[in-house]
Amino acid sequence: MSLTAQWHGSHILVRHRDEPGWTRAFLTWAPTVRGEPLVVASERAEGEPVTGTELGAMLRPLLSDRERTPEVKAVWLGIAGLAGDPERVWTVCRELDVEVLAPDGTPVMKPGAALYAGPGTGGTGWYRFRAGLPGRPAASRYPPPRWEVGSPTEPVNVNGVVAMPIPAGWVVRHRWAPVPTPEDDVFTVPVDHRFPKIVVGGAGPVPEPTQVAAVVEYLRPDRFLVVPASPEAATHVWQAELAVSLRREIVFSAGIQSGSTTGLVSTFVPGSAGARRFRPWATVIRQPAGGGDQEVLEAAAPPAGWVRHGPRSYRCADEDGRIVVDVVPSGVVIRRATASRTSQPLPFDPERWTLDLGVTGERIGSPVLRAAERLLTGLDAERRASVRVRVVGTLEESVRTGLTLTTTELRDAVAAVTVRAEPPHRSEAGTEAPDSPPASSRGEVPSGAAASLIPVPTVSSGPVGSGSLVEELPGLRKEAVPESVAPENPIEAGVSEPPVGETDSARAAASVVASVPPDKASAADPPTGEATADLALSEPEPAESATPPEEPVVVDRPSTPAERTRFATAAGEQFTEALAATNASMATWPSLRQENDHGVKTDYAAVLLYFGTGDGAATRVNHAMRAGEDTPLDGHVPCLVSGIRRLPIHRRPVLRQGLTEDAIERHGKPGTVLVEPGFLSASMDLDVTVSDALFDVLIWPNSARRTTELLRGEPINEAIFMAGARFKALAFRAMDDPPEPEPGKPVVPRKAVLLRELAPQESSDSTELTDRDLTVLTKLDRELARRRQAALRAVEDTGVISRLTAPLLEWRAPVASPNRDRAPVEIT
Repeated sequence: MSLTAQWHGSHILVRHRDEPGWTRAFLTWAPTVRGEPLVVASERAEGEPVTGTELGAMLRPLLSDRERTPEVKAVWLGIAGLAGDPERVWTVCRELDVEVLAPDGTPVMKPGAALYAGPGTGGTGWYRFRAGLPGRPAASRYPPPRWEVGSPTEPVNVNGVVAMPIPAGWVVRHRWAPVPTPEDDVFTVPVDHRFPKIVVGGAGPVPEPTQVAAVVEYLRPDRFLVVPASPEAATHVWQAELAVSLRREIVFSAGIQSGSTTGLVSTFVPGSAGARRFRPWATVIRQPAGGGDQEVLEAAAPPAGWVRHGPRSYRCADEDGRIVVDVVPSGVVIRRATASRTSQPLPFDPERWTLDLGVTGERIGSPVLRAAERLLTGLDAERRASVRVRVVGTLEESVRTGLTLTTTELRDAVAAVTVRAEPPHRSEAGTEAPDSPPASSRGEVPSGAAASLIPVPTVSSGPVGSGSLVEELPGLRKEAVPESVAPENPIEAGVSEPPVGETDSARAAASVVASVPPDKASAADPPTGEATADLALSEPEPAESATPPEEPVVVDRPSTPAERTRFATAAGEQFTEALAATNASMATWPSLRQENDHGVKTDYAAVLLYFGTGDGAATRVNHAMRAGEDTPLDGHVPCLVSGIRRLPIHRRPVLRQGLTEDAIERHGKPGTVLVEPGFLSASMDLDVTVSDALFDVLIWPNSARRTTELLRGEPINEAIFMAGARFKALAFRAMDDPPEPEPGKPVVPRKAVLLRELAPQESSDSTELTDRDLTVLTKLDRELARRRQAALRAVEDTGVISRLTAPLLEWRAPVASPNRDRAPVEIT
């Protein structure tokens, strides 16, 4: 006989006599079941025409060794397709006088794969045979994990996705996504015999959290681990929504897992097209059911030169632990051992990891920075390329002046803080020395320039002038970054978070504010009589001594994953409640669903918070934007901008009202252009009125978005305009003989102002009414006549009243800035 069988550990290998004994290295780390040895054959041996009698004869002397196998209950023959030859299996059963289990496909022999033989392998699983009896399904894996009992052994379709069995549990994918094969990463996720793993994504679009929640409710596992195979499924927002949908905490790995011959599990954050991005520090994370702060459950092995210092901390191997590195969901925090631990860590981000220097209130000296350098220089290229550095504590002066840093990431982070932390050079007289660099070169906004950016109500004869109409989104203004100090790529430079002294809300400002791109130079500097798109109130003329600031414009774009993460973190329980309301609205209105876009629900939640009563309410947001202050919730405004643009456009007239006679709308002459620096709400219902309203404001919209589908159970149907929308005054109407009011019934105001929203590219340099104005005016007059004849209902909700009655401001042409032709700087 050309074949032979021999023990390899607790398992048996059948191989050709000429083959080396290490042909199946799988046997050195394959799991063991007491009394049920595993038999596998080499690829060459599987091709030999061996009968069942010969196979049984080879195995009998090995299994009769009672010192090695005191009791044999069954034998697992891991030979591909053997279950398809019952006669051969029955012969082995008779020769060995035991039950035999054989697969009908090709078992997956990968580290941690538990010899899986279910769907995807060309078969359906392992079959149990007794001499002369047909084989019956026994298991999909060797050895069978506890959670496999009663679980589906075939793919199941649930809520538009497919849950397909894999070695570690199930992979959830869209119906039209490619079917995974044993060569895909999802088959390398190691099996945990305590609980199944639900792998999400991979090839094709990533399933929605609600779809994965439906799969979990169908499978009903007691415990499970979510394994993201796509970066979208690893974001804080995605995991928080899954927790909200299931009403339970979620435990997830920070990326795709893979087994090894040593039994250790490796975790990599997945990139696009299955590429590996970097190895995270936090490998297993808990997401609370209420959407709160994430918690690290397991941390990666310490890097070279470092050792464990507790379950989730490291210290230098050759030091006594004075400097500690804590693993947090977002990355690591380097601090003195005597400093308190960080209390509010950032959530996990699949795009990059964060290195925090110190904690709030800690003074950072050279030991912390040298430890950070030691950590960074010992990292692999993938981790090093994905880092961002934040200075959280307060740098000591000696560090700023006397420490030489060799790593670019730390040097840039410290330099950024130093630029903003140094006080201006003063002369002996107490004034700024004449040789001091201008404020803009130090990364600071001159006080005069900053004050000039705040819009103020004005009364003038109408729109004037031409030139570059650029604006800053009020309330999102922060430091203007001059071209000379702004990093070409803040992410690559390792500085993506604001240094000490900047609030979290400033990050939201930076994410939606940018200067005019070079390819839009014609829009930034139009000829006389033309205006640029999506503009709001321009700044008043600055003082002569003030250095004109950069001229940022509103960036109308989708929110980024980082912005959505910051918003969800800042909103906390408000976000959880808004997310639940969003899910209900999307289930009712299919028009709100946008396939393959995982930011849509977060953006809608931002809109819901704007129409609520918490920190993200309209009154607080717009007050901050008008005053040039930070908005209450970090990341809220970019998500709000993105959410508004997702809503359906409303083309019919809308209603607002005025409560004071000195409101600018009441006195605007025809042709005057008005603006709202913040977001503007209006009623889609024209049969409503606010108590004590002095005049109506009827608007013919151009880009208003309706909120009917998203906001359910509201007293009125509202539309919302984007921040900076412009409105042209068309006419003022007053009733000469108003009807006598009926007792107890709302009364329509006798005065009305008729406005038309200007299109983004539409000029506003003429006070004359155009043909378009006159056409719209005719329509608005008809709507006003109908309104004055209709039975009205009173609005009593204080939030609605405040949104419908805030006065507008008048558009003013900007003052041309000498910085207009400079290269653009985008703050991200």
